[in-house]
Amino acid sequence: MGVCVSKRMLKAPNNKLINVLKKGGFIRQNKLGKYIPQAFTSMVNLSHYEIISFYNSKIHGIFNFYGFASNRFSLGSVLWLLKASCALTLARKFKLRTMRKVFIKFGSNLKCSETEKELYRPSSLKVIHDFKAESKTNSPINS
Repeated sequence: MGVCVSKRMLKAPNNKLINVLKKGGFIRQNKLGKYIPQAFTSMVNLSHYEIISFYNSKIHGIFNFYGFASNRFSLGSVLWLLKASCALTLARKFKLRTMRKVFIKFGSNLKCSETEKELYRPSSLKVIHDFKAESKTNSPINS
């Protein structure tokens, strides 16, 4: 007979994350109820590097917090909304008008030509199950 081990599943609350992005001014809802990205206009006067750094901090925060989420792949939509919002912010800053022109000028990761800083993109959206338990010999209790 096998031993039954229960596993807890953590799911990223995508709807809550979308609402946080909406309240934060990164996205808005159109008349049909679809979420669309928008420029974060309060950052337009900052440098390209500072804008990328700001968006990277948001992306890193979400992916660090929900790194073990069983639905981590669904965070791809949140990542895309942040990337598009960043592109629209850069479009407003550099008077390029469209996301497409921003991606043509700066590439898919919105690279800053002066500093080589790029928008962070996780290497994979697969679920991470990297639980590392210390061995008993390294435990402070056994010392």
